[in-house]
Amino acid sequence: MDRTQKAALFVFLVLVAGLATGFGLYLSFTDVDRDAVVLLALCVLVAFGLIVVTVRVVHGINRSKRRSLEYGVPESRFLNLLSLRQWLLMLVGLTVITIGTGSLTGVRVLAGGDEPPPPVLPGPTSVATVVPAAPVPPTADPTLSPTVDRTTDAPSADPFPTESASDAPRPGATTYLDSQDETAGRASAGAATFSDQRYPRSISFWCSRATSSYVQWNVAGSATFTATAGIDDGTQGAFGLAAEMIFYNEDGRQLVPKPIDVSVGHPRKVEIDLTGVVSLRMTCSGRVMKTNDQASVYTTLGDALIIRG
Repeated sequence: MDRTQKAALFVFLVLVAGLATGFGLYLSFTDVDRDAVVLLALCVLVAFGLIVVTVRVVHGINRSKRRSLEYGVPESRFLNLLSLRQWLLMLVGLTVITIGTGSLTGVRVLAGGDEPPPPVLPGPTSVATVVPAAPVPPTADPTLSPTVDRTTDAPSADPFPTESASDAPRPGATTYLDSQDETAGRASAGAATFSDQRYPRSISFWCSRATSSYVQWNVAGSATFTATAGIDDGTQGAFGLAAEMIFYNEDGRQLVPKPIDVSVGHPRKVEIDLTGVVSLRMTCSGRVMKTNDQASVYTTLGDALIIRG
């Protein structure tokens, strides 16, 4: 194998090593919040450095040849290890690999930082029926004289009416969370199916990382929260993925002894005592079951409701 062939083989091996390194770094730096941002910045710096090195090598080779022709100065042995074409092929190839790794990492950062909202599923519309209180007929006062002008003795209307006790939720009354507004996070209402069992009053949400995937409700005055947690049978891209849910109160105290793990075909029944709880927050993180790597998947609380105390 002559010198030219050895140089060509060296360039080929360097490019293969660079491609393998870039692919390995992309797979290793999976945390969008920290690792992927570091890798993106590193790719930008390396790509800039390779561009500078390429310009300097081309300039150095041309300068070395010109000095050799004009002044008889021996050409640089380092620069002559490869031909100009081989130098360009190696350096430009490494630059392209670095830019490609940085571009893919940038796409991951953008996709992870701006998670798509959960799909809005059609669900039943809750209609509140107000039952007017029966009017109380006036009773005659036998102590009043017939000559007394009753219009002057009639009590005046209360300018500051108080809320009737009948308007407050009764103990034991149930409220589905698909009719409640979230105080934090996002969720969509609609029907869900776990293991071929339909849950018409469900809420779905994007499950990725516990720090950014959460939903919170005002449950003051409630006694119990019940739901069936799971991943809908028809969820796309959920194969081999699991979702882990944890419930907290307004003080950050965990309301369940262990995280609730669910996957397609494996829903879990959830029942939480809400006595004294004002805000109920649910966090959710997705993962690949075989490797425990972070993943994203839509998750659902089937027929989620609260029971008033």
